Amino acid sequence: MPTQQGQATAEGLPKNEHPEQRIRRLAKEISATLNDVDGYRTVIIYPSAQADYPVQICLDGEFSDLLQAVVTLRKEQREGAKHA
Repeated sequence: MPTQQGQATAEGLPKNEHPEQRIRRLAKEISATLNDVDGYRTVIIYPSAQADYPVQICLDGEFSDLLQAVVTLRKEQREGAKHA
């Protein structure tokens, strides 16, 4: 992770990475890391200025499965709307 100006370019990261791009990159890194941790099912991150506890770690498999079902349903609805 870059800690000094100019270090980002040296590490192959964009010098002026857009916040949304950084969020996506870090989220993918967190997701890959979760594969190596037993028990972690879901991590929810809120903007720190809007939450007392901005990082929520869910160990409940049922809740995690419910969230995944919602994601799948929304994807199916979007795909259905494209073909209609």
